[in-house]
Amino acid sequence: MLRVEHHWDPLQVCLVGTTYDPKLYDFVQSTTVRKTLQTISEQTLEDLENLCNVLESFGVETHQPNISSAFSDVTMGDKMLPAPLTPRDYTAMIDSVWFMPEAVREEEMAQYDYTWLKPIEQLMHKHGNTVHYNTNGIIIDSAMVHRCGDTLLVGNWTDGDDNSATVDVLQKTFPNKTVHLLDTQGHLDGVLCQINCNTVLHRPDWTDGVPGCNSIPIPHRKGTAHPHIEKYWLPEYINSVEFENFVEENITHWIGHVSETFIDVNMLIVDKYNVIMSVENPELIKILETFNISVTVVPLRNQLFWDGGIHCVTSDMDRAC
Repeated sequence: MLRVEHHWDPLQVCLVGTTYDPKLYDFVQSTTVRKTLQTISEQTLEDLENLCNVLESFGVETHQPNISSAFSDVTMGDKMLPAPLTPRDYTAMIDSVWFMPEAVREEEMAQYDYTWLKPIEQLMHKHGNTVHYNTNGIIIDSAMVHRCGDTLLVGNWTDGDDNSATVDVLQKTFPNKTVHLLDTQGHLDGVLCQINCNTVLHRPDWTDGVPGCNSIPIPHRKGTAHPHIEKYWLPEYINSVEFENFVEENITHWIGHVSETFIDVNMLIVDKYNVIMSVENPELIKILETFNISVTVVPLRNQLFWDGGIHCVTSDMDRAC
């Protein structure tokens, strides 16, 4: 049976996201916009393949969604569906319970397609895991929930939603666990990372704290701040006003608000001695070294467009307990 009790236990099985093949964008009439989309796609697929290779070098079994890049398969009416790049936003393994949306395609009302999760659902049944389907708009995912043994840390949102519905589901499903609601005002994994039983690394301006843990603020990397960013950022060599207009008119629902995400703490813990990060923060690396943790940097060149670091584009399905 697959199981995750602490997200710092040795990683054994991991789901890694994917994006569409560059050929999907052949329909885009504007050469500038088409080339930008295809460049982002090519680079993202290369970076994800590199991530899988690194994970497998640590002995981790990886799974990726198998998706179509045919235009007719990825559209519903006038809406282009986002690719499953960040599977953690929809899934979570807590103990031996796997949380996920139903692996169906709904076109009439909500317009979504989670059929890419069907093989993962089958994998869970094969291993005898309980599958808990996210319903009534309540999504249990490990972007918002930290699994710390007998304690679950849960973030809240910026729109006044305190995420109490998530807390209620978790308390009913795991009555023997303590559930702490934290003021993250966005995805929890874009604010903090608890690296062991008593140490939390966090964004420098976060002041809430985790009960019973030592809090270590992580400084911003010099020369990398983009204060004008709200939703996304791309380097000038592939960005343009024409592309920005295309995003706003067609795929704004594909991206988040990268201004809410502190990429540096969006790391994936492989085991107590190794973490994978998408950026190189020398001061953070020094802090991790004091805990005998080595850093492997796997760049995600377009993470500020997608609003997703290494933790976002993965979902741990099994860790040695």
